[in-house]
Parts: sequence; C-alpha cells; structure tokens
Amino acid sequence: MHILLCDKIDSGKSAFLVELLHRLDAAKEAASGWATPAFIEGGEKRGHDFVAIENGQIKKRIPFTRMHPFPSSASFSYLAGDSPEAAAFRACPYHFNSEVFERAEGIAEKAAFPEGKRSVFIIDEIGPLELFAQSGFYLAAHKAFEKAPKTVTVVRKGLEEDLRRAFPLLSFTVSGLADKAGIAQALALPLPDL
Repeated sequence: MHILLCDKIDSGKSAFLVELLHRLDAAKEAASGWATPAFIEGGEKRGHDFVAIENGQIKKRIPFTRMHPFPSSASFSYLAGDSPEAAAFRACPYHFNSEVFERAEGIAEKAAFPEGKRSVFIIDEIGPLELFAQSGFYLAAHKAFEKAPKTVTVVRKGLEEDLRRAFPLLSFTVSGLADKAGIAQALALPLPDL
C-alpha cells in the first residue's frame, strides 16, 4: 500500500508526518524513512530540516535546506543539471544539504520490516528535483518503494500525476490532510485522535 499525502505547499504535511512518527514510536511500531519539517528562524520559514527515522528510532534534526549557501550545500540548479523539465523550478531559493540524499539512500537500504509489526516507510518529500531531474531523493524513494510494504509519501498538490508517471508500476492512494484518520486506518495503525 502506497499513500500519497498530497496538499498545498506549507499546509502542514511534514508537521503531520512528524506527529505520526512520534505516535508510531510511542506505540512501538516499526517506521523508517525521513521527514523534512520547516526550519523557522525569526518567526519565518527559512528552510527545512531533515529528520531520519532508522528502524523505529527518530534521529536528531539536521539542516537540509536554507535560503543561503552553507557547508555541503548545492543549489537546485546544480542538482537538477540540464533537465529541461526542471527548468521551471530553477528559481527555487533553497540550497540543499546534498549529504542528506545519500543518508536517505542508506536508510532505505537498511530499513527492516519485521513480521508482526505494522511497518511503514515515510518519504518526505518527492518534488520537482526528483520527478523532473531524477535527482535528490529519487534513488532513495525508488529503493523504499521496492522494499517497503507500506509507504506514506509527501508530494505537493499538482505533482501527484507526475509522481505516478515517475513510478508507473506502483499504485498510489491519494489522501490529503483533511483525512488524517483515514491515513492511519489505511495503514492499519493504532493511532486514535490523529
């Protein structure tokens, strides 16, 4: 089962996933993947952090995107290369911690889905970099989709069909933040009051 959590930019998709992860952790359920919650500075969103989830353990936040260059960062244009499909997104203001993409691949490779556990793999998020340039989290997502029996993947509204084209052998159920309880139910997770 592969669920697309699809909603507008800055609607709270990543915040919901972080809440979901903490509840999974408290319920002793198996989760792996990553979330990219907003980085807030001076009361404004100034980027994103990366939160790794490695076989049920939620790791410390590390810088993922920022509005300015930082060590180990690369611009969207650099990461997208010559992809003509990604050209419309080249004005992306963020610089990406390129080491995070390799870490995500490692998480997908090492993820375990033990018998008797309700396991889920979280992918936050798949966007233009992955869909049009096959860069960023593309390889990590591909590995996770091959391996994980259940996934929740964040994609912004308007890109869900692009994601389906990028992964044509998979069947996705599209859900939004208005149906949080439905997501928990679809994953057969014991998460009341979500």
